Formats: sequence, C-alpha cells, structure tokens
Amino acid sequence: MSDQDIPAVVDNDPFEKICDDPDVILVVGPNKVPIGVDTRCLRRGSKVFNAMFKPPWMESTRLSNDPDSPTDLALPEDDAQAMHHVCCIIHHRNDLVPAVFSASDILQIAVVVDKYDMLTALKYAAGGWLETRPEAETPEAEAILSMGNLLAAAYLFRDPKQFRSIAFQLMFGYSGTYRELRRTLSLSAFLAPRSPGKPR
Repeated sequence: MSDQDIPAVVDNDPFEKICDDPDVILVVGPNKVPIGVDTRCLRRGSKVFNAMFKPPWMESTRLSNDPDSPTDLALPEDDAQAMHHVCCIIHHRNDLVPAVFSASDILQIAVVVDKYDMLTALKYAAGGWLETRPEAETPEAEAILSMGNLLAAAYLFRDPKQFRSIAFQLMFGYSGTYRELRRTLSLSAFLAPRSPGKPR
C-alpha cells in the first residue's frame, strides 16, 4: 500500500475531492497526502474527531469560515490510503471505494478505524471485508500472512465471531508449529492484551 495508489486528483483540485466544500484538509502520512473533508461528517463518524473539533481543543478554533481556504490538519503517522477509504465511506462516497481490498489493506483500515474510534460508522463495511479469504491456489506462506492480517483486523474491528473463525483456520490450516506461526505473523503490535468485542 502506498500514498501513490490513491485515486487521481479530481477536476485539478489540489486535494482529493471527497466532498464539494471541505472545511479541513487532512494532510496524511509521511508524504503529506492532502484529503479534503467535511468536519461535520468526521464528527458524526468518529468520537475522536468529534472531540478534536469541539472546544477547548485547538483544532476547533482553527477551523476557517472561508470555503476557499480550508484549514490543514497534519496526521503524519497515519496511512494515507487507509484514511482516504475511511473518509470516503463516512462521507457516503462509496463510488470512490474499491470493491475488493487485500488483507493488508483491510488491516491498515482497521488501524485507522480503531485509532479514531469509527467502529460504529464502519461496522457493516468491516463485516464484509473480514469475509475475505486467500484464493485456494495461494502459496501457504502468503496465505498465512493474509490470514494473520485479517486476524489482527478482526481484533481491531472488535468482531469476535470473525476473530474465532480466522484463528481456527490459521491453527488448523498451517503445516508448521504454532511457535513458527507466531514468529511468522509478528502481530504483537496489533494484538494488545484485550478481548475482541470488549472496550479498552
């Protein structure tokens, strides 16, 4: 996944045109990819953004009343592609969202959704994504990595049913030892000590 994979700029605008009158430009990732958004949609879809754009947070005081001069908000640590997909969904722009995602894409989206507390807004989309499975002819090593990404995504999406299903398939579909499986997946950064479906 890379910032360059984001769909082409629309109508020569300096940022991806998700909405007609953005009041904030999210400047995302190390490549500073600009994504124009409407804070009203962000606030409805994300508890974190809702807090950020209300007093006394500084971001709320920086919002511009000039539609031709939206405010920039730097999000340097986030994945631009994943943030773009999430923003499209909460702005009801499903026409800009790919029909199919790779397991690694789904995990990156889950990271953004978890970080900004967007679980409710993305609940049904996430349920469909977690049905993704590697093709039967996929080499085992590649399939295991894909399933590992889906396992971490199910955990971040708080989907215990999919978490159990994916974990079961991983355990009984891997030909090596569980120790090797754990070393291969390296999911400790995502699988913090909490139970899926339970608040942190």
